[in-house]
Amino acid sequence: MLKKIIIISFMARIADYYTTYLATNDLSREINILFRFLNKIMPGSPWFIFITQNTIIFLFGLVFYLFLLKERRKFYDVSKKSNGLGEFIKYFFYGKYDTWLKLLNSWPRSYKPLLLTLLSAPIWLWPDNLAACISNIFFIYGIRDPSVVFIFKQPVPLIHKIVYIVSFIIFMKMLKSDGGFVSNESACGRAGKSE
Repeated sequence: MLKKIIIISFMARIADYYTTYLATNDLSREINILFRFLNKIMPGSPWFIFITQNTIIFLFGLVFYLFLLKERRKFYDVSKKSNGLGEFIKYFFYGKYDTWLKLLNSWPRSYKPLLLTLLSAPIWLWPDNLAACISNIFFIYGIRDPSVVFIFKQPVPLIHKIVYIVSFIIFMKMLKSDGGFVSNESACGRAGKSE
């Protein structure tokens, strides 16, 4: 499964680059904020900057993704069986169960799971690359993307924001099912075996 996700993420990124090239070969309409910043401080080689930036982001994301998969069980509650994805997310990020309102007004037990999840996003957020392909194809064929709003005169496709949320939910489901919480009986059974 891990190899498939990495390959899919890589291929989705290549498809995004290809359709970006077809849509705006001078990258004048690229909406990536980091690219716009780098292009201002190093103008003249937009595709070199674009490919280099995205390769570095992909490789860093891969390192953090692999590290998160290795460390993820440290953020699970082994003393209580989870009844759903919401409970899993609460404990994964806050280290405790409570209402969402109370959790959002409290400090997480550790920021490590949040940081690892954000830093590994270039891998698990591959559906956004596909959403970018669709936006690029709309642009190539002169179709206005119905989800685009303009913020500071820059186009921001709202479909990407929806994709972020859906991708995050899918990723959290994968983490939950891959390692998952264990029931009290399983935890007690493991403790008994280790003694």
